[in-house]
Amino acid sequence: GGLGFNAGSQFTSISLSPQVGYKITDRLSAGVGIMYNYNNYKLIDATLSHYGGSLFTRYMLSRQLFATTEYEYLTLEYPVTSDFSQTDRRGFDSWFVGGGFVQPIGRTLSFTVIGLYNLLHPDDGDSPYNSPFLVRGGINVGF
Repeated sequence: GGLGFNAGSQFTSISLSPQVGYKITDRLSAGVGIMYNYNNYKLIDATLSHYGGSLFTRYMLSRQLFATTEYEYLTLEYPVTSDFSQTDRRGFDSWFVGGGFVQPIGRTLSFTVIGLYNLLHPDDGDSPYNSPFLVRGGINVGF
């Protein structure tokens, strides 16, 4: 999962994206995740929220290399008027495939780097992601 915070004089953003997984076998795991992003625009006193969920599987190819796939549904709130007084919400599907590297840090901690490609990324760029390619990094606890 992930945690993010960005604050300035004009904008504040808070992101939470916890994930929970289960080891089905020594090599195969699966899990779910939820995402929430809060954005506050201070100059116009407006707030937008984005949220969604995901399902993922991971297969260990070796002690440190794995293949992964993840389905994600994310809804974005966006302004309809320039002063943000009216908003609408739109949903986006993403199906990521890729692989990663895991480096143990201790008995129950590890660091991961994952490269993903979004198979559902539209050609017209109408997506919450700028590119079909996505790189993630993080810390795993107890996995």
